[in-house]
Amino acid sequence: MLDLLIGFGVPKQFAGDVWVTFLFLGASVLLVLLVKKQNLGALIAAVYGAYAIQTKMFFDWMGEPTIRLVFLLLASVILFFIFKKFFGEVTVGSSLISEWIKTIIVSVTTVGFVASIVMHWYSKSVLNETFSVFALNLFRSDEAQLAWMIAPVAVIYILNLRR
Repeated sequence: MLDLLIGFGVPKQFAGDVWVTFLFLGASVLLVLLVKKQNLGALIAAVYGAYAIQTKMFFDWMGEPTIRLVFLLLASVILFFIFKKFFGEVTVGSSLISEWIKTIIVSVTTVGFVASIVMHWYSKSVLNETFSVFALNLFRSDEAQLAWMIAPVAVIYILNLRR
């Protein structure tokens, strides 16, 4: 994919960042389409719950990053269906456009949180093949991981202050 972007004229040093941006925004929109905006709160709670469970797993077979990713996805899906009944819509706007903008912002923070979790499991040498140094710092540094962990809840709170 990076070669294709370079072929379109994107400078080589920025191709990884452009690729991450497309991937990030595409995943955010896909998330909203799959989960529906009224269920984003349940999804965020499910990801937090699945991550909490996964961090306490002590089985040897959980050391492999791909297995951890599959477990995180499966646990998130199971918890999503459980939490869906308890969590309401997290974004409300005065117009359809403002509501969708808020929904995309919440989705972006959720995707960022999941990306920071998953990218932390893989070694930098594996990720260096696909992602730029900027993207790795954006998701893998300790400060970034803390920010991504707080971001979904903080964004929901800030977007709904006037409600």
